[in-house]
Amino acid sequence: MRRLLLALSVLAGVAALPAKGQTLHGITFGEPIPEGLPTPDDTQTQAPFTRSIWAELNGSMVTVIADSETGAVSFMEIRPTTPGPVATEIDGFVFGETTLAEIHAHFGSEGVVFANVGRGGVFGEILVHFATYEIANSDIVLSFATVEPLDTATQDSAAQAVLDSVIVADSAYLSQVWGLNRGRLPGYAPVADPLLGG
Repeated sequence: MRRLLLALSVLAGVAALPAKGQTLHGITFGEPIPEGLPTPDDTQTQAPFTRSIWAELNGSMVTVIADSETGAVSFMEIRPTTPGPVATEIDGFVFGETTLAEIHAHFGSEGVVFANVGRGGVFGEILVHFATYEIANSDIVLSFATVEPLDTATQDSAAQAVLDSVIVADSAYLSQVWGLNRGRLPGYAPVADPLLGG
């Protein structure tokens, strides 16, 4: 999954307007990564963006993409560092436990679909399903990656895929790397911000 999500966050060639104000793991969207954080375990720059990865930051594996010149953060991926049920920053959502069906029910629809990503795909021995939502009155998009073993997947098993990763990103950035066109599935509407922050 780590390789999957890093591939989906391929650094784009045009700068994006950063999302503003949302803070997770001490990192605030639209602002530079604080100097007081531990040094990232891996940093790669491909103009105009820099990707930083912490193998462990406050109990999570964290990937951040920021503007190489201004330092403004536009993308963050969070996943657990240990297997088994692990709480997320969203109340009631648990890595390794919350299902795709529960995510759809919580937000009232199956979300939006970016042109270059679709609703999921096969990555090695894992089948990945995405549920993606725009946060109302903001430029932030929230995406949930849920997984199930490919060898046991059936036509009806996607609903039980479990949460593996949470992505919070600037809408303009995702339009560049995930595709400009978005399909909105039946019943969709932007959602209230579910993030606890901090």
